[in-house]
Amino acid sequence: MRVRRSEGDLRRGADRKTAGHGFSLLELLVVLSIIGLLASAGFGRLGVDTLANIRAEGDAQRMAMDLRYARGLAMRSGSDAHAVRLTLTGSDFTASQVVRIANSGAGAVTSLDANRAVNGKVMTSPAHEAMTFRFDGSANHAYHLRFTGPRRRWDVTVARATGRVAVVESTP
Repeated sequence: MRVRRSEGDLRRGADRKTAGHGFSLLELLVVLSIIGLLASAGFGRLGVDTLANIRAEGDAQRMAMDLRYARGLAMRSGSDAHAVRLTLTGSDFTASQVVRIANSGAGAVTSLDANRAVNGKVMTSPAHEAMTFRFDGSANHAYHLRFTGPRRRWDVTVARATGRVAVVESTP
């Protein structure tokens, strides 16, 4: 007696023939573990320097934003000077704060935000305790800050006449 197969049975047979052409679970696990080992070795070598560079760049960009903020406040006030005051340790600074310097005879200083800590090595040139902006937007002096990471550095500069703040990245 001969048994006839339906179309569904024939299709199932075709599936069985091509089922062995994929990757096994073991092969996939071996490939993924090799990729994981290579990725962890690469991160271990580059990870610490990369994170330190990101911190230094973040500090430079945050300082530039604080300087622009202080300049804008000075221009809006019309009379009071505003500054970014630095907490200096030798030629390096460890924190910064935006302040208002009243134009009265006493020159009272009012803090406008909290101290912001700096994560990495930063050098100032010249060593000023405050980078001050006048009501017309100009700076009292030309300022230069250097934020240094393991492989790169960022220079934040303030032009005296215009008070323009610029951040330039370079490789040491």
